[in-house]
Amino acid sequence: MKTMQIPYNDPGISDISLKTLLSMLSTGLAGIGDLMLTCFGPASRNRSVGVRIGRGESLADITASMIEVAEGVPTLKSVRALAQREDMLKFLPILDFTYRMVYEGATAQEAVKRLMTGKRIREENVLYGAGEKGSNVTM
Repeated sequence: MKTMQIPYNDPGISDISLKTLLSMLSTGLAGIGDLMLTCFGPASRNRSVGVRIGRGESLADITASMIEVAEGVPTLKSVRALAQREDMLKFLPILDFTYRMVYEGATAQEAVKRLMTGKRIREENVLYGAGEKGSNVTM
């Protein structure tokens, strides 16, 4: 049996809000286990696609070489469309850049640079709707 080391200081994990984790707990610990396996498990189809995209492979080449479906690929398109429709995309830069990398050919380097130099957002204002529309985009 293989064991898996989970990098707790990974920036992707720190993006998950307490609210998200609590909602996952309400569906049981299986939800958190599924999330951890998807993020860190070497057998995860979604993680495999992400690693290959990060290495510069095209989505077309990756999906052509896969026998099974990575459900996160079409889900990413749907979630981004929903965020765009609800005018929430500006609050979800990681989602937006993940979409750009997968579907538009943006590089990981471009995404990291834009994320690190972009406008900061107070997460609690986004989650709980504090202030008037637009007032929650700056610190």
